[in-house]
Amino acid sequence: MRTGTGTSSMRIDRDLWRPHWQEGDYPSLPCPHCRAPLNFDNDSLSVRTSTHNVQLVELTDMDEALSDFSAWLTCGHAKCGQHVTVSGICTYNYAYDQKGATITERVFSPKTLLPGPPLITLASDIPKSVRGILRASFNLFWLDSEACANRLRVALELILEDQGFPATDADGKLVSLHRRIDDWHSTYGALSVATSLMAIKWLGNDASHKAGISRTRLFDAYDILSLLLKRLYPPDEREIDELAEDIVRSREH
Repeated sequence: MRTGTGTSSMRIDRDLWRPHWQEGDYPSLPCPHCRAPLNFDNDSLSVRTSTHNVQLVELTDMDEALSDFSAWLTCGHAKCGQHVTVSGICTYNYAYDQKGATITERVFSPKTLLPGPPLITLASDIPKSVRGILRASFNLFWLDSEACANRLRVALELILEDQGFPATDADGKLVSLHRRIDDWHSTYGALSVATSLMAIKWLGNDASHKAGISRTRLFDAYDILSLLLKRLYPPDEREIDELAEDIVRSREH
């Protein structure tokens, strides 16, 4: 196991990942490919209303009015150009313009973003299997918080597998996740890491119960996991160290 110094990183900006977007006020989510800000393509916006909802949208009953929307988000980095599809529900609010006249404002609530913008950074040092399951969790974040949290629990399982604590023992018997975390702690003694492992386990358990998991707790899980990954898989700086040593040696001769 390689562990880093564990310096604290910035927590996820909750406002950036807000569940409702006021028309014209869209968050600059990170590109799934290069993490540059994604821009909302207004020309691609399509809002459709089912026939049975048309009169509701026409202000007869705003509280019940629903439409569907879809659009594209495009990476702002010209050399990337990644596109992300977004779709979901459009609702309506009363508002007033500068002259005091009543106007209708549209509010977009995304349900799918594909490919999902990354909530945390996935460095190349992280095992491929873990990166894959976390990308799957990004896709589920908008649609199903419980399923998203379950993906984080699977990521935890894969991390322990990579760390040498598989789900089955030498006799092929299942080893509980709780026991594997205890074994990790007994082996390495890093209490803060073991506590992080256990916290993600419990949050995953909560998501499987009827109460589910709140969006706030899901953010907490990602924050914990982000720091955990930096502690377990710090960047391998040996190549840089060797290069520096080589330069110093060449100057000494």
